[in-house]
Amino acid sequence: NVGNVAELLDYDERFLAAPKDAGKLAESVLFTYRHPDEIRTVMAKNRERVQQFYNKFDLHEKYAALYRELSGGQAGARPPAEKPKDGPWPA
Repeated sequence: NVGNVAELLDYDERFLAAPKDAGKLAESVLFTYRHPDEIRTVMAKNRERVQQFYNKFDLHEKYAALYRELSGGQAGARPPAEKPKDGPWPA
């Protein structure tokens, strides 16, 4: 059990082993080997959860909104870009 792995696995004891519990770790590995259909279901569910909560683009926007809120709208504010004097300017 490392980091938020237990949370991602809904604290399902079939997949979790305490530190230095080699017997439980072996039991969990054997369970995954013996139940491939159930593991595919768990993997699909967790993939959806990760995409929903850990999408880097959504996270970036959520953090930016939080910073703007906490700073009174000033966090991340940049002055408008000025048009270069020479060279093409994209439309």
